[in-house]
Amino acid sequence: MTLLLVDAAAFDYQEMADMARGWYPELKDRIVLGKPGRYVYRDQGVYTVSNDESKKVLGIKCKALGSGHGLMVDRPKKETFKDEMDRLLELEKQGLK
Repeated sequence: MTLLLVDAAAFDYQEMADMARGWYPELKDRIVLGKPGRYVYRDQGVYTVSNDESKKVLGIKCKALGSGHGLMVDRPKKETFKDEMDRLLELEKQGLK
């Protein structure tokens, strides 16, 4: 199964892994540990990417996953990611891998 997450703001997979391990402690062996609390987008000198091409090609407007980037936020980052994790786990229960 492939997850495509298109966002209008910066996020870090480490942050997502940290949140997922907090929500699903029973899955700790399946969620990479990495370096908890170390989020690359918070480091100085990190560049961000534009989602202009995805808007043009896919014809969708992305919503920001979280705040702090000067963007209008339609939904909190944690809420969005939690919904995605719940959905992926439900699909897995249904036999989709």
